[in-house]
Amino acid sequence: MANSNLGLITTSDSAFIAYSLLRDQPKIGNWLALRFPHIIVDEAQDTSAVQHALFEKLAELGLLNLEFIGDPYQSLYEWRDADPELFNTKYADAQNWQGLDLCDNRRSPQRIIDCFSILRKQGDPAIYTTCNNDIGLPVMVYRYNKTNSPLIVQHFDQLCEESRLEDNQIVVRGNALKNQMLGKSVDQVPWKKDLPYRIIDAKHKYEGNEIKAAIEAIRSIAVLLIAKGKEMVDIKELEQDLKTNNRFNALLLNLLHDLPSFDQTISDWTTSTQTFLKERLDLTENVNFEQKERNYKGKFDKAILNEPLKDHFKRSYSDSKIPITTVHQVKGKSLDSILVFFNEKKHKDNITFSDIESSGQEFPSEKQRIIYVALSRPKHLLAMAFPESITEDDLKAKFGKGIQLVTIEELEN
Repeated sequence: MANSNLGLITTSDSAFIAYSLLRDQPKIGNWLALRFPHIIVDEAQDTSAVQHALFEKLAELGLLNLEFIGDPYQSLYEWRDADPELFNTKYADAQNWQGLDLCDNRRSPQRIIDCFSILRKQGDPAIYTTCNNDIGLPVMVYRYNKTNSPLIVQHFDQLCEESRLEDNQIVVRGNALKNQMLGKSVDQVPWKKDLPYRIIDAKHKYEGNEIKAAIEAIRSIAVLLIAKGKEMVDIKELEQDLKTNNRFNALLLNLLHDLPSFDQTISDWTTSTQTFLKERLDLTENVNFEQKERNYKGKFDKAILNEPLKDHFKRSYSDSKIPITTVHQVKGKSLDSILVFFNEKKHKDNITFSDIESSGQEFPSEKQRIIYVALSRPKHLLAMAFPESITEDDLKAKFGKGIQLVTIEELEN
């Protein structure tokens, strides 16, 4: 069992244990069915085979009503054993299940719906908008090269500000493209431990107004330092207990606010932050990031130790503090706007222009579902950025003539 030596179990482990209890002690299932005769499973597209078996066992043991609600096109967790085909199988099984199509979209105007509907299977029922707050913004399409990505982000920033859109997001697949957008050339790895990288990420989230995520990140870091040497299960329990400790949460906010400046050199920031954490968290032992001192295969050039940290670890948000994240981080969200950057080169982890197409009669791949989730988030503005190798004719053929193409001249003015 995963992490059993640490006294921990995974979500999959717990579902298997629950299923085993129902199988070996059916009375438990009978009692649960009496106590909870109606069960509704939301986000059901992300359930695993074990979870389906668990609910089916409850149905065998007396559960009166079982409802699965979900959108299989938004299943992104195959790596976590999610299997949307199990949801689809139940939907298609008219003898044992009653399938209902939910085709009204209250979030997006029709022009946005038409963009992500390209990825749906042939013959699927059409989705129609029922939203009543359309402010008339067109679908925006950019074409980027190796130098103008920051200009695209700037243009999107300005458009959101002019349109008074507040809940905005930029998403991208892969660090290389993200670094290009931010004007950052190469990742550098000056420390052996992951602690300083996590601290920098937490600070970037804080500066990008992702306060909740920043607090959660710095809390995990602080608890690890405070509880150094304890068993993992004890560390997790302490972290959970401290979530509702107002005094500790205030300490974390001050910690994020007062972290040594990224204007310092990497070497100076390392020294000052190690001391800062020891003093602020009242630690008995020194904090050691284990800074590297030798060049290493292009991943670390020791000359950068005397350069500002901010030059090598750039923020993960735009000038208007719009977060730059991954598609998985926006799943389930309703946003005012989104800018999706598509990759140029094909790779198993990349999303490209050619991936935006119907899979015919086949259920779309997880990569296609990633695109579907991204394009279906916004209420008002959908923006997409493609490499310059994708022509204007290609874009209009894919999305129709109603899209608004942003020219190089518009970006530069």
